[in-house]
Amino acid sequence: MPSTASQMHRAAWSQDSLSGLVLIGKYSLFLRAAGPPRTSPAQPAVIIEAGLGGTSSDWIGKSKAEGKSPLPSAAELLTATKRCEDLTKLLEVAGVSPPWVLVGHSYGGVLVREFLAMHGSEKVAGLVIVDSAIVRTKLPDSWPTLLADVSYMDVVGLQKNRVLSDEEWADLKKDESSNELIVELEESCVKESTDKVNKKVAGKQLLRDGRLSVRFAIESIDFKKVYDWGVEHGNGTPEAREALRKRLEDMAQVDDERQRAHLSLSSQSRFIYAEEDARTHNVQLVHPHLIADEVRWVLEGKRRQWQENEQNEGTNFI
Repeated sequence: MPSTASQMHRAAWSQDSLSGLVLIGKYSLFLRAAGPPRTSPAQPAVIIEAGLGGTSSDWIGKSKAEGKSPLPSAAELLTATKRCEDLTKLLEVAGVSPPWVLVGHSYGGVLVREFLAMHGSEKVAGLVIVDSAIVRTKLPDSWPTLLADVSYMDVVGLQKNRVLSDEEWADLKKDESSNELIVELEESCVKESTDKVNKKVAGKQLLRDGRLSVRFAIESIDFKKVYDWGVEHGNGTPEAREALRKRLEDMAQVDDERQRAHLSLSSQSRFIYAEEDARTHNVQLVHPHLIADEVRWVLEGKRRQWQENEQNEGTNFI
């Protein structure tokens, strides 16, 4: 049975801005809902799947769960399939029915493709994939030494350019720090999960004519800043600096190709290059409106499909 909070808010998850723990079995997941209410069953709900280690604080600012939830057992591997089964159960318990539009950032792009393969275009109306390649770029293990005692977020400009308030920024750091155990459990499954998802979706136009936006944030720009910082301050060994310099030679090109591969999932897809200070892997922290623009484009595609079928369907979509 759902927890008391789940029962109380089942209808409200699609109507109000609220957050809390939702019991889905042996453990609970934290869910945050925000934005305008769904006024029709035909109106898609937008589901954001953060990358590895990310939380809702990355995306919608401040979010605090009351109480504690038991974590999944370490023996229960957090594969992409397991994560998507949990998400499906979470949406079911919370009463957030399809159609869904999913936004997947970084490793979240693997998860939303698994979710699409699991549910099909009948339930998934569209996707926005943000800086997520079909194969994650392998970076030299030594690259963090180029930062020395300065944080990655400072070096790549996230601290300077963030749109979050100081309180929201503190919450983000706190949430991500408390998420370390889950990250460790999930990290061990990333490669196997990615390989399996790639095989599931290869050569298949699973979204059909549902819109797909792929936003390429050019992560190599971030690591060029890390490299320059290391060189300027003499951080890391010469070998560590050379290893990252060598990786940067073709990183942008390789990432471009590996992200364009998503486009075949839909007959209605587009590829967006980041510009200026939006060229950062964690673009949601500095220019979230750019991702919102892509969500609106996907939703507009669904709206047009509904308008074409309005006479037959007899439903309302706003």
